[in-house]
Amino acid sequence: MGPINESSIESTKPFDYDLFHRSIFCPQIIQTTSNEKNIHEKKLLMSLDLSDYQPEDIKVSVQEQELIVKAERKIETNTRKSRTSFFQSTSLPPQTDIEHLKSNYIDGKLIIEAPYLEQRIKTIQNQEKNG
Repeated sequence: MGPINESSIESTKPFDYDLFHRSIFCPQIIQTTSNEKNIHEKKLLMSLDLSDYQPEDIKVSVQEQELIVKAERKIETNTRKSRTSFFQSTSLPPQTDIEHLKSNYIDGKLIIEAPYLEQRIKTIQNQEKNG
């Protein structure tokens, strides 16, 4: 094979390293409204395509502020055995209410959501002391 002819190389945009390293399993913070009380809240929402797995194959856990999703499927027939596995983890924002984290498997997608608690900042007025 000969040298590369520069005129045959297609001119493209520079490689986007940030996009390449960005996880597809990244938490999103979305605004929600409760119809009953018209309360505006934020929640954390993530979605994964796990259509190759059954709900019983999937385990979701939280260790400290790390969300971990594992899935494993084993198939055995008379002539072969196969096993596929999936692992993904991501750090959750500190304001995530992990005690109320929920996961649902709907039409091949694993949907994970949790309330997102607003960081409350309280301003304290200094009291003047005369003395």
